[in-house]
Formats: sequence, structure tokens, C-alpha cells
Amino acid sequence: MQKYHFNLCFENTIADYYCTEKIWDSIISGCLPIYYGGKNSTIYEDFEKNSFLDYTEFRDSNELFEYVEKMSIDEFNQRLNLCIQTFNKTYEKVKQMNRKKQVVKNIVQKFKEII
Repeated sequence: MQKYHFNLCFENTIADYYCTEKIWDSIISGCLPIYYGGKNSTIYEDFEKNSFLDYTEFRDSNELFEYVEKMSIDEFNQRLNLCIQTFNKTYEKVKQMNRKKQVVKNIVQKFKEII
């Protein structure tokens, strides 16, 4: 994906709090996601509005493609930077959770050693 500017990230299932790797892989590759998670997606609990392109905001694919063709480099960069910020925040949360898991594992191991 690294040689592309945009990536279609359409979820296979539409459900609250369902988000696959598609949008994350797009961001890692430096592609602006064109995301579809349904009309009532909870994706904006993590992502800012106007970060990725939300397919639900377009009438059809023609309107989306016209928008993409007219998008300025500045808008593209702003949107992608918002996606990268969300990725970085999420990555930090995951790292903190993993550290906490490791602490709990260590405590459990100490208890096993004592018992």
C-alpha cells in the first residue's frame, strides 16, 4: 500500500465497536483511509471527524471519486495527520495495557512461587 495515497477500508461486518485492521494498516502505510463502517458507526469515538474519508458521507462512489480528485494536498495532509495522531494515541494505550498485563503476570508468578 505504500505507493498509494488512498485505501478502501470497508468493514465486512457492521456492528458497534467493530473495527478491523483495515483502517490501521492504511494509516501505517501512509494511505488516507476511505472507511465504511455503516451509518451508525462508533468509529468517531476514536477518530476525529474529518480525519479519514467516511464513505457514508457520500451519495455514491462517483461523488466520492470526484471529491478525492479535487482534494488539495493540504487537506490530504491534515486528514492523514489526524489519523496518525489517533494511531499514536491508540498505540500508547495498547502499550500501557500490555505493561499492566505484564505486572499482573509477575504478581501471579510471585504468588505461585510463594504457594
